[in-house]
Amino acid sequence: MKSKARIAVVIPSFRVTRHILGVLAQMGPEVDRIYVVDDKCPDGSGALVERDCRDPRVKVLYHEENQGVGGAVMTGYQAAIAEGMTVIVKVDGDGQMDQASWFGSKEGVLTFDANHNGIPDAWEYFYFGSATTNRTQQTDSDLDGMTDYAEAIAGTIPTNAASRFYFTGETLQSNRLVQMQWTVATNRLYQVNASTNLAGWSPVTAWMQASNNLTMSHIVTNTGSAKFFRVEVHP
Repeated sequence: MKSKARIAVVIPSFRVTRHILGVLAQMGPEVDRIYVVDDKCPDGSGALVERDCRDPRVKVLYHEENQGVGGAVMTGYQAAIAEGMTVIVKVDGDGQMDQASWFGSKEGVLTFDANHNGIPDAWEYFYFGSATTNRTQQTDSDLDGMTDYAEAIAGTIPTNAASRFYFTGETLQSNRLVQMQWTVATNRLYQVNASTNLAGWSPVTAWMQASNNLTMSHIVTNTGSAKFFRVEVHP
């Protein structure tokens, strides 16, 4: 089953105090997170949003120096990726964009994968500067054994071979208990599954959301019979 897209909107904010609250008021329920990036705005647009906007989805980010629209967008992209957003849309803060144009859609399906490789284009732009047609679901840019597609799902960094999703160890404890531990990315969801034949898998845990820790662990009972475990991750 296809997982639901987690949609973020990034709004660069510089001299838009007359319009920014109206733009925020138009955000529909399909949007999960809204990042307003105050690009050292002399009019204090970020402070205005924090004071007058009551939408809990809104998060204001501040630049100590003006970085321009590109820098503001990249700051928003970085925050969205860190929180596990899978679709990121840049919206102007001056109210000039038609709301219908914010999301490209066809029959209600959001489309943000121009090169059709299953990887969000915003993620590719953030890490590689482009979304090219030669990046497929089998491409492994940092040669760490995880494809770029897998790294986008797992929340790891596709240009750093040391950043990968893997078991860090298993520890045999007392009373026939075994603790397994694996690497995590903040806000990703993880579920432990078990199998006796590597064909059929059953969930052992509910979906667990990672915090800011580097690893997550789970303790299972060692029944004595052969059993395999895996950990599934969702954005």
